[in-house]
Amino acid sequence: MTRRHLSKSLKEVHGGLRDWVSQRPEWLQPPLFGALFIYAFVLWRGGIIILPLAFLGWVFGPASDRAFLGSLLLAALVYAPAAGFLGGLLFAGVRPLLKRLGAFGRYLEFIFGAWVYCVVLVFVIVPILKPADKVALASPAGWVISGIMAIVYGLAIGVTANDDKAKAQSSDANESAAPAHDPGCPAAVMRRSSALLGLFLGLLAARGLAAEALDAWRAWVVFKQFVRVAAEGSDPGVSVQIRHKRGSSEAKLFMLRQVVADDGESLEPVGGVVCELAFVDVPASLKEFEAWTFDHGTFEHFVDTVEQDPNFSLLIGRRPHRSDAYWEDA
Repeated sequence: MTRRHLSKSLKEVHGGLRDWVSQRPEWLQPPLFGALFIYAFVLWRGGIIILPLAFLGWVFGPASDRAFLGSLLLAALVYAPAAGFLGGLLFAGVRPLLKRLGAFGRYLEFIFGAWVYCVVLVFVIVPILKPADKVALASPAGWVISGIMAIVYGLAIGVTANDDKAKAQSSDANESAAPAHDPGCPAAVMRRSSALLGLFLGLLAARGLAAEALDAWRAWVVFKQFVRVAAEGSDPGVSVQIRHKRGSSEAKLFMLRQVVADDGESLEPVGGVVCELAFVDVPASLKEFEAWTFDHGTFEHFVDTVEQDPNFSLLIGRRPHRSDAYWEDA
């Protein structure tokens, strides 16, 4: 039977590495992931067997083999992971510029990250292993080949990452749907918060939207869908709020889906999923606004009240200069 380290899929290796890297400092995560992903790819391709044999051949083998085996070890253990690390740096560098493009920008991030590795592969690693195939840096063919490879590899990694994210969100949602012994306990609240926020982010991603670059009206459309999908037996509390200080040119629009826990006597709020949109250069006539589903017979009546408010109308057609979606404790 095939050994387990060779039977694992690249997706499984990717998922395990992602969990470890996510615990490192945020700025270090993309470069670390790039380097470790290359190591995992080498092992997944049987490197855990080939590389030790290559090392033994390099140490004890004839001189005629040492040059090739030494180059093989150098390429697999140094150059390739270093290219992955540099690709991660580029990935992190272009993210602020591409995040406003939504899902398309996310795929471009992976393509840029993969491009660094492909450049090193074409111009450095391949010539080491096969000197006859050496490509000059001035050769357009080498850059075209590396670009095509980057598109293929970048899209493949992007699809894998999005698939893993969707499965994680689905798993969180299933855990949330399962009955809990004490829905007010911290563990239960954490599961519900993670599942609900994951659901909202998943609905945004399905429409090609990123939480950091939302269009106000489309965010409102998705938020309404989110509330309907996450509906419970009793109304947990949904709110739309506008905050604007008199004389200020800035304003914030909040869309909140509250989460409550039963303490035996009443339903107490424990937190909620918040979609925040920040605007600049708003009209001086803008007034603060707050509406809750508690004050309306149905969610549809609540939506009508919100959409007919003139202050909401002033903001919903504008492009926010900043946006975010997050969980906020009560």
